[in-house]
Amino acid sequence: MKNQNTQKGFTVIELIVVLVVITTLFSIVVLNFNASKSSRNLNIAANELVENLRNLQTASLTGRNLATAGGAPAFYVLRLKSNYRDSYVFSKYDKTNVQLDYGTTTLANGIQFKAIGQNAVTVTDKMATGTCTTTCNRDCIDIAFELPFGSIYADESCNIFNTVTHPNQLQSRATYSNRIVELNLIDVKDSTKTIKVVVNGVTGRISKE
Repeated sequence: MKNQNTQKGFTVIELIVVLVVITTLFSIVVLNFNASKSSRNLNIAANELVENLRNLQTASLTGRNLATAGGAPAFYVLRLKSNYRDSYVFSKYDKTNVQLDYGTTTLANGIQFKAIGQNAVTVTDKMATGTCTTTCNRDCIDIAFELPFGSIYADESCNIFNTVTHPNQLQSRATYSNRIVELNLIDVKDSTKTIKVVVNGVTGRISKE
């Protein structure tokens, strides 16, 4: 009797089916990885923004000089401008109203602040005494922490120090106090993914929502 070879190989159709299944599974894994990566970057950017704001608040309470150059600090300021949507600037104002920019932070990859007209910056004046007596959207914001008590001031026109002759006069300007500022971060590739960082000038709380 002749030996019959009963072993069979894969057909071309079977190989194609297997290849399609593997490709589909790989695509799903890549999509899930990219989605989790963008969410992770959004959280990283928001957490870093909260941490930096809290560092300014702490420095204003303790009298710590974060910028080695210039005179003794009177205010620490975080400035955000929507034409620089992927970064924000730290400044110090000394007691003679001299400004010193001493740091810039770039947001995590693929994350930006929302654009003008998309609630990039929202300021709510809780005391209804300033120019923005209702919720309004701006393309620039100054958030200032005053030494030595950490009082928070916010100006939606980035003009907070140009309207007075000396920063200490801000203590008597209710226009900039008791405000709640919302800074809105967005995933560039998926605009449905957003995180809001809130600076509450009434309670002093800085949080991520």
